[in-house]
Amino acid sequence: MGVQQLDVVRNFPSTSTERVLDALPGVSVWLAFILCLVFSATLPRLMILGAMSVATYCTLRFVVASGASLLGWRRIYRWQCRNWHQEYLSVNVSHRYCEWEDVHHVVLMPNFNEPVDVLRESLNQLAKWEHAKQQMTVVLAMESAEQDSIQKAQSLQAEYINQFAHIFFTIHPEGLKDEMQCKSANLAWAGRWLRRNFALLAGIQPENVIVTTMDADTHWHTHYFSAVTYFFITNPQRHTTFWQAPIRYHGNVWQINPLVRLINAYSSAFELAYLAAGWWLALPISSYSMSWSLLEKSGFWDTNVIADEWHMYVKSFFATGTSLTVQPIYLPFSAFATTGESVLVALKNRYTQTLRHAWGSKEIGYIISRIIDTPQNSLHRSLRLLLRVAHDLLLSSVGWVLLSVGSILPFIFHPSLLTDGMSSSSIISPVLLFQVSGVVIILLSVLFWRIDLSIRPERQIAMTRVERFWSVASLFLLPFLTMVFVTFPVIHAQTLLMIGTTIPFQVSRKL
Repeated sequence: MGVQQLDVVRNFPSTSTERVLDALPGVSVWLAFILCLVFSATLPRLMILGAMSVATYCTLRFVVASGASLLGWRRIYRWQCRNWHQEYLSVNVSHRYCEWEDVHHVVLMPNFNEPVDVLRESLNQLAKWEHAKQQMTVVLAMESAEQDSIQKAQSLQAEYINQFAHIFFTIHPEGLKDEMQCKSANLAWAGRWLRRNFALLAGIQPENVIVTTMDADTHWHTHYFSAVTYFFITNPQRHTTFWQAPIRYHGNVWQINPLVRLINAYSSAFELAYLAAGWWLALPISSYSMSWSLLEKSGFWDTNVIADEWHMYVKSFFATGTSLTVQPIYLPFSAFATTGESVLVALKNRYTQTLRHAWGSKEIGYIISRIIDTPQNSLHRSLRLLLRVAHDLLLSSVGWVLLSVGSILPFIFHPSLLTDGMSSSSIISPVLLFQVSGVVIILLSVLFWRIDLSIRPERQIAMTRVERFWSVASLFLLPFLTMVFVTFPVIHAQTLLMIGTTIPFQVSRKL
């Protein structure tokens, strides 16, 4: 958000084992390409059946995700009406693991070249929590690479000194050994600074501290911290739990390109589905909370990680002996989506953001290495986490290759399939199934779009005809948009990992 900035990320030395594990997703993608070529040329009907099987699976997944999202939206409606402090008072004392007044929230806000007004908006939203003055400490995690970062932090500290129990700032230095200039390293610096200066939280017991990390443009629901407080008090596994709220890209929804709005609505719906559906394993995204005890036990954030959310979860997962869970908090937070000075720049920034997120493909190899290094942990739970992470990343890359290339090349290599072969049920049935899958996905996309439209903030300026046209067109362009803004950057990231090349950490422009 704010001024776009590139910080060169060093190619840190890695072991040969790590290099091999990092290459696994990329090797899988390009192996899928090769196999599609071979089977399309030699066994075209089998290749078509394989592609249609992937299409069927994606459709069924879309249907299930739609149901889970509807369940999540219903829970959000109910949760917004709950009085969390009153519910706490109704809990029997014997079922409380501490008292409401004992809980303290530390909010880490890493930022780099963010406009001061953006930081003010996020701080104002934090200050709306009714207990912020007594039970919330804010740490502005600044970067020394930003000019005048100290002056900006001091100004905000003076402005909000009476809005929170404490407000501090840290300055993450440039050029530290084995560190990237990135969000994860900034968080690690701020977290360790707080550990050294924990006495500043006078009278607060470490076991009663909840740490929340947020993007600079995150606007929390006003009851989020009350809900987390309630579950922290009543959950015996509070020190092996992440708390995650659903994300909505509504901070600047009317300023972003109409073609991107549907992609964001689609992403929000799937993230909500993961939280609402108990059969799926939810993972943190963007902004989340965890106990201070869990953070210390996990060794804080790593300093050379681009996709910090998943990595922190995986690191904590093995630090707790695979007993880590994610507690959904059905009180959505608002975030800003990427934009740019022109349509092309906005689309490029959206691609770059997904490329950065797709660097989470490293977690496949990281999980495998942790399974090998910790044989005492539950293999079943570890493999479930591996399957969850690998499934989404490989479905976006390998799955797309099988679906697209595998459904086109057979007809290019064997044109006769389009004439003589179309009378065969082995061709007609898969093609018909593919068409049905496309229609179902478009209809469910309309559902996602309609629900997201109903909960967006009120629009101040009337929609133009051009904007209205592209909004409707995006529904039919969803397969193409998904390919450009999801599949291609994922394949790009996995290929770079395979050849041992890293990417610069980029702060996406959102204003």
